[in-house]
Amino acid sequence: MAELARIVPKRISAEELAREGAAEGDASVHASADHPATVTPAEAGAQGSGARDARSRGTGLRRHDDQGEPSDIPIAAAPASGGDGSLGHDDLKDLHDAFLASRVEAAVAPPSRLVLALPALMALMLVLAGIWAWFGHLDIVVAAPGKIVPGGKVKVVESSLPGIVRAIHVEDGARVAAGDPLLSLDPTESGADLEKLTREWLAARLDVARHEALIGAVALAGGGGPLAPEEIFAAPDGAAEHEVAESLGVLRAEWAALMGERERAAKDAARSRATLASLRAEQAKVRAVLPLLTERVEGQRILYEKQLTQKSVYLEHEQVLLETQHQALVLESRIEEARATLASAEATAANLLLAFEAETQQSLNKARQLESAARQERIKAEDRVGRLTLAAPVAGTVTGLSVHTLGGYVQPSEALMRIVPEEDRLTVEATVTNRDIGFIEVGQSAAVKIDAFNYMRYGSIEGRVVALSADAVVPQDANKAAGAPGAATSGPQAAPQMLSYTAKIELEHEHLAVDGKDVRLVPGMSVTADLLTGERRVLEYVLQPVLRYASEGMRER
Repeated sequence: MAELARIVPKRISAEELAREGAAEGDASVHASADHPATVTPAEAGAQGSGARDARSRGTGLRRHDDQGEPSDIPIAAAPASGGDGSLGHDDLKDLHDAFLASRVEAAVAPPSRLVLALPALMALMLVLAGIWAWFGHLDIVVAAPGKIVPGGKVKVVESSLPGIVRAIHVEDGARVAAGDPLLSLDPTESGADLEKLTREWLAARLDVARHEALIGAVALAGGGGPLAPEEIFAAPDGAAEHEVAESLGVLRAEWAALMGERERAAKDAARSRATLASLRAEQAKVRAVLPLLTERVEGQRILYEKQLTQKSVYLEHEQVLLETQHQALVLESRIEEARATLASAEATAANLLLAFEAETQQSLNKARQLESAARQERIKAEDRVGRLTLAAPVAGTVTGLSVHTLGGYVQPSEALMRIVPEEDRLTVEATVTNRDIGFIEVGQSAAVKIDAFNYMRYGSIEGRVVALSADAVVPQDANKAAGAPGAATSGPQAAPQMLSYTAKIELEHEHLAVDGKDVRLVPGMSVTADLLTGERRVLEYVLQPVLRYASEGMRER
């Protein structure tokens, strides 16, 4: 109030205002004399009228009294302006009074209520912000770039054999069923190998069938059955007629040789048996004569002792007896020899079939081994011929066809095209960096944003993490970057930054509403998956840089 009293006194006398106005008026007159002002009669009349109105109404000065209430201070009237159209003393005084009144009113006016309430509003806002920062939470997400892939992966079609392109059965964008032919290679060389191996395999099968027929015929011959090996022979399917006839000829020749040997052995046994019978008959004859000869010799000995006969006669009978006895011994020996010969002949005849069967069995085993080896080689040749025609592994759409020239050469393991499966459910394969993998686990929710559609306008698709790779891999683009000039290809600085993990995310649905239409997602679309890993307070988020700088600032390397 002291300051206000100093600026505006409680009461201003009319004399002081008159003196101040007179002084200012004299100054204005002097200024007008030096620089005469040109005033039109209309302006002079208006000014004169205004001055008279002001004098008739009186001039009031607005101020505040001791109680703060505004009051009017009457100002004494001043002489009117001159009639020559120039500003007189009264006009200048009126202008001065109006200007002084506005200054005093502005100085003594109370401050606005909004200005008085502004500090309180700011304090309240700070308190509310602190409460929100403490109780409010922000989601912690990991942004993982990736792409949409079929659940069964995109099938890469490649040839396992080198060859020349003979036919191209599909084109980009064609829909194929599982097993449909896609591309054919020239089968000339592989077909020739298959034909050769097939002939070798059939020849081996003919050998096996021939040996099996011989063994069967031997078994029948040993049991007294019919001897017809050609009736047992079963030619394999696919064998040429001339090869079958040739094999039958060999079979008959081998069997005829066996039967010839068997017949000779039988004849030898029969001769031995006849010889033995003859010797036994002769032995029986000798054995029958020996008693008579013995008795005769005994009679001649008695007669000789009585000297009734000559000694020479006695000795002749004695010689005949001795010769007959010797003949009996010789016959006994020959009979034993004949028995051995007969046994040998019979054994030879009996063992002939067994020996032939054993030899034939060995040949059959070798033939079966050759047939098995030929069959395996033929199977491999058939597989090679079959792989010359590339077929669709699954039903889907052909994309990325890289072969367009008939007669072009195809290298093994060269990607020729890709098949995008139709029936498989779409999933997302997202790349998670090495520093974020520790916060990702199976079952976490994810918001998948499709790069082709602005998620601020069209939204995102909810998903769930269903699998994580067990080991880190180096992305292909990282491999390319590592091979670039000046890039670090080894060492601890570059390797951890390149390593990443793959997270498989299952989508809730496979379409997105775009401008009122459901647009189906297709494999290959790039996406960004926001994986929700937790929450934290807003205050922690705000103070984290400060706390980190505070903890790291007072350290020395």
